[in-house]
Amino acid sequence: LLWWTLNDPYAVVGSSYAADLRTPSIKSTSFVDMMAGRARSNFVYYMSRGFPWVLPTPTVANTIVDNVVGALLLVVGSVVGVVTGWRRFRFATLLLLMSGGLLVVWAWQVSRYLVPLLPILVPVVLAGLLRAGTRVRPGAGHVLVVGSALAIMATACVRNVSRIAERQQCERGSVADRACMSEDQRSFFEATAFVRDSLPPAARILSAKSEPLHYFSGHVTVPAARLLVLDSTQFWKTLELQGTKFLLIGDLQAGERTRLAPLLASHCAALELVRRFPPRTYLFRVLPASDPTSGSVPSAASTPAPAMPTVVPVSEVLSACDAIHAYRASVAPVR
Repeated sequence: LLWWTLNDPYAVVGSSYAADLRTPSIKSTSFVDMMAGRARSNFVYYMSRGFPWVLPTPTVANTIVDNVVGALLLVVGSVVGVVTGWRRFRFATLLLLMSGGLLVVWAWQVSRYLVPLLPILVPVVLAGLLRAGTRVRPGAGHVLVVGSALAIMATACVRNVSRIAERQQCERGSVADRACMSEDQRSFFEATAFVRDSLPPAARILSAKSEPLHYFSGHVTVPAARLLVLDSTQFWKTLELQGTKFLLIGDLQAGERTRLAPLLASHCAALELVRRFPPRTYLFRVLPASDPTSGSVPSAASTPAPAMPTVVPVSEVLSACDAIHAYRASVAPVR
């Protein structure tokens, strides 16, 4: 099963863990060089930014001393704690090392990956600080552990109080409060509502988020991940064979910007913009009786659209090609 997963020909970076692990960021990079580069970069990230944020350690705005001290304590506590834990709690330490090793060589740096490790990671760090402090001076270890634990608990309480106040009105399991979403998430759910209310019931829609689109719209959806590994000719032929007439592109999956957008741009004249959902979600219709791979593409004006309510045109985007260009030029702000 593991061998099949790692060699799945349909694995797409950003949508498959196997593809994330094995695919180099630069084609000329060897596997060993890629893993070594990831290890260096990820270790620095998790120890200096990811771990201090998830734990969380107290910080002072516009200063770097607190970050350096916090990172130093975490590194010392982690290393000494792993050595101590290996002697006394080998199974838990082995689990921590295996999980940490996987994160170190992973393609993406995501702080939330550390959350499941906190029940093991926190005791290990505190045990390491206790042992390291005791080696320096008798009694210093207890002071260091108590001080660190109190600082972490105080920072966590302050942070979580504001987070709970912000999220307490959010409803999970349905289209949640728009205030609880990012701009791109809000635009995606606006698109699902439009698909549900405006598109023909038999319409098939290609989307990188096919599961939630089907759940909230009730329409048949086509997962984009399996088509993103195809070249342009195969991509458009497959859409035709599957009877897919609509394409939804947003900015929620890595493959949408890196693979789907170039595929749509390569034959944008075969598409008609149905509607834009600001800031970065677009719904396109594949023009009937068109073959994008042959160069014979009718214009949107000469081809009637499927039965659906009239959509008010978007003034700043006049064509599907303009829309795709605007999408590729717009990048979501770093959050």
